[in-house]
Amino acid sequence: MAVCNFAQAWPRNPQVPSVWHDSSRDLWVKTPFANDNRETLTNGKTKGVKLNWNKADKHWELAKGRYEEIVAVLLHKWGRCWVIQNQNLQETCAYSCRTAKGPDCTCSCGGVYHGSESHERWYDIGETFSTRHTGTELSCRILTPNDLTAGAVAKIKKEPRVYAPNDPWP
Repeated sequence: MAVCNFAQAWPRNPQVPSVWHDSSRDLWVKTPFANDNRETLTNGKTKGVKLNWNKADKHWELAKGRYEEIVAVLLHKWGRCWVIQNQNLQETCAYSCRTAKGPDCTCSCGGVYHGSESHERWYDIGETFSTRHTGTELSCRILTPNDLTAGAVAKIKKEPRVYAPNDPWP
């Protein structure tokens, strides 16, 4: 995954739908304009579905627990979908690398921590592997129907009101 390019993944007038998944708030969804977007995003359900239109920012807000279902619905209708989410960053090194005395480094850190004696926030798994969490960055990727899990496919295929059960996947 690459650092997210918002001009491409979260455009003002999208040609491809986008889902912004952040565990601290509701899902944000942008779709190309279509008269049936509300029905599509509720997946044919008429009651008990949280769905709000944010007029100022021009996106839908949905319950975050529907993430997998919404991605499946968008993929079924448009054939692809941008997913924007936080990616945990992780560094790897080794205790033997950080405590090394000579210049030769064959560690995955590429010499960045070689001989540094740095032990701050490192989790040493053994002498040859250490890891640490270094924060998050926003990342995005484009999904196609081949990326769906079996569970997501089953959820969307159970809802014939939006799509006929025999509709081919795009």
